[in-house]
Amino acid sequence: MPDLLYDHGAVVSVSGTLQRGRGDLPLHRQQRGVDEGLGLVNAINFCGNALCVFVLRMGVAGVAVPTLVSRAVGAVIILSLAARRDYVLRITPRTVTRLEGRTVRSILYIGIPSAFESSLFQLGRVLVVSMISLFGTVHISANAVANNLDAVGCIVGNAMGLAMITVVGRCVGAQDFEQTKHYTKSCFCGIISRRAP
Repeated sequence: MPDLLYDHGAVVSVSGTLQRGRGDLPLHRQQRGVDEGLGLVNAINFCGNALCVFVLRMGVAGVAVPTLVSRAVGAVIILSLAARRDYVLRITPRTVTRLEGRTVRSILYIGIPSAFESSLFQLGRVLVVSMISLFGTVHISANAVANNLDAVGCIVGNAMGLAMITVVGRCVGAQDFEQTKHYTKSCFCGIISRRAP
């Protein structure tokens, strides 16, 4: 079931990213269609969780099944909107099956080093956690508490990062690179000023 959740969630996430990167193109009507579809997805998830957990008493499955159904509905809505002829970012069988060498190379140029770096980071985490697990339950609990306290310091940076993705993506989509520089500097200054003691 987690694999199905990731597949449908990926379709919805990629579509949201494309919508952000469009910039100020005249697609407000189409954007409303996407927003209404995602609103329906959230309503199905919320109501389905309430029904399955509190009324049907399904336990963990009562959370998993509505989430899967809502993401599947979201994927169908997004793909049906993207297949329309008047849609600028239209998906056709030809665009899905044909690979563009230059685009693939540029993606791999960024993706392979990033994947390697992420793999080494995760390997380091596995080694640290496996070493801590040898010490006993007290040390494992202390490590969990320390990790939670450490995560508090990352909240501001993560929030600014999400804001930067949305705002800067809109500026790049609109080909307004001066605003891109301005908002990038503003977000970095916001992160540094919030981190200062």
